Amino acid sequence: MKKHGTVSESIKFRDVSLGREGGDLISLSNILEMPDCVRDAQNTPGQTAPQTDGMAQGRWTYRSLRPGIFYCDCDFVSVSDDSVVGVYEPNILLSMTFAGGWDSVVDGKTISVGRPGMPSLMCTKEAVELSTSPRIGQKCNLASLQLSLEFLQGLSDHEEDAALEVLTRMDPERPYFARELPGCYELGRVLRCMYTNPYHGMMGKLFEESLALSGIVALARYLSHETARTASASALQKRRAEDAKTLIDAKALGSDFSVAWLAREVGVSETSLRRAFKARFGITVMEHVRNLRLDAAHLLLREGGLRVSQVAYRVGYSNPANFATAFRRRFGCPPGRRLN
Repeated sequence: MKKHGTVSESIKFRDVSLGREGGDLISLSNILEMPDCVRDAQNTPGQTAPQTDGMAQGRWTYRSLRPGIFYCDCDFVSVSDDSVVGVYEPNILLSMTFAGGWDSVVDGKTISVGRPGMPSLMCTKEAVELSTSPRIGQKCNLASLQLSLEFLQGLSDHEEDAALEVLTRMDPERPYFARELPGCYELGRVLRCMYTNPYHGMMGKLFEESLALSGIVALARYLSHETARTASASALQKRRAEDAKTLIDAKALGSDFSVAWLAREVGVSETSLRRAFKARFGITVMEHVRNLRLDAAHLLLREGGLRVSQVAYRVGYSNPANFATAFRRRFGCPPGRRLN
């Protein structure tokens, strides 16, 4: 249920720098570009409209650095628990919390901006409704960079820059996602330097813009290295699965075969081996073992000369009854029929 103070139209911030002297009240009317229909609702009885009285006390900065790149920082304490709900357009948000925190809700799921000192990434691939419901007394001290869809599409025009391409194809299956960026120290340094910008006027703007571009490059490099590590790990898993299949083909007919032995031979845990094998071949380790054993049994029974129990032991089954059940499931008839 949406609380009093709801904004139902697209959220758009105006360039502001509030509370620089400390102690100023921050209100929605100070920081939002409210559509005319929402403004009209303020003066219409029975209509829900954003409140313009104080929502927080402290400092809030939001400004455009260049087309499609925006910077925001804040250091405030909430003085209201009214929620703000709005439609957020596609963008990438890079942020780092220094103290406190700020949570948002998308499709009933709470998304945090990240642990203090940990850079985080939030991405909306399409317009989504996002709500924030602060608690009175809740602190929030953070810095963030926002990259618009138009800016990202401009990057995709430079196909020769593979490192930048990674920014335009992040997880297209999910309309909205958030994640931490452990080890992305350069981006963390950039956001901290922007937050403590020692310059003013044009020097301050140039300093912020240069840092923002450095942050974008740092993110692209981090994601590119992450993609390369994932691809390398996938190649290693594929190779281990193929090594395991080679060993299975050679040893599966022995009664002493086991997945634990196979994992030790390949050099991975049983869980990792099972996962890698299924991903590579589409069946489990034991399904492949069973198929090999039953196919071998089928040939032995066609050749004749051995009883069913002898065939079962020879292909690796210690229990002829279990062998008969598996054989019937695979070939649709009991193994004894193959003797006739």
